[in-house]
Amino acid sequence: MRDPELNAPLFLNVKAVQAILFDIDGTLAETDDFYIHLLAEKIGRVLFFIPIDKLMGVTRVLVMGVQTLSDAVYWLLDKIHLDFLYHKLHNRIATARDKYRYQLIQGVLPALTALNQQYKLGILTAGGEHSTRLFLRDFDLETIFQTVVSANSCIRTKPSPEPLLWAAQQLNIPPENCLRIGDTIFD
Repeated sequence: MRDPELNAPLFLNVKAVQAILFDIDGTLAETDDFYIHLLAEKIGRVLFFIPIDKLMGVTRVLVMGVQTLSDAVYWLLDKIHLDFLYHKLHNRIATARDKYRYQLIQGVLPALTALNQQYKLGILTAGGEHSTRLFLRDFDLETIFQTVVSANSCIRTKPSPEPLLWAAQQLNIPPENCLRIGDTIFD
C-alpha cells in the first residue's frame, strides 16, 4: 500500500530512515502547558472556588479543543489558498517579539543531540519564519538542524506534502526516507 500524494509506502521502514523532520510548537516547544496555565490563571480569578487540579483538567480540554479547531481552520485556509492571511497575522504578532515565547520541552536537547549523531535533522513547521528563527536562536539549535522549513518556505504548508518534499530535496534524501514528527493530526 502506498501514499498516493508522496508515492511512498504507508508503513515506516525504520531501517530506511535517513532524516527526521520535527514540528516545533507542541513537539519541541512546550506550547500546550503554556496556554493551559495561562487560561487556568485567568479563569481561576473568577472561579476561585474550583480546586486547581480540576481547573487544570478543564483548561487542558479547552486548549486541546481550540488547537484542533485552529488546525482545522488553518487546513481549510491552506486548501483554498488563503493561508497567507494567517501567515501575515502570525508574522505581524511574532515580529513584535525579540525572544521565543515558549520553553523547550524537557529532554528535547539531549534527544536531538543523540539523534543528530545518526540522522539528518530538520524543522518542518507551519509557524512563520521569524518565530522559527527565534526558536532556533534562543535554544542554540541552529547547528543541529540541516534544513528549516517554515510556513514561508513553500507555497503550501502542512498537511500538504510540499514542505516535506522540499525538505527532502534540501537534504538530498528521498522523501520516503524521511520521518515526520509532530503533535497534531496534520503532522
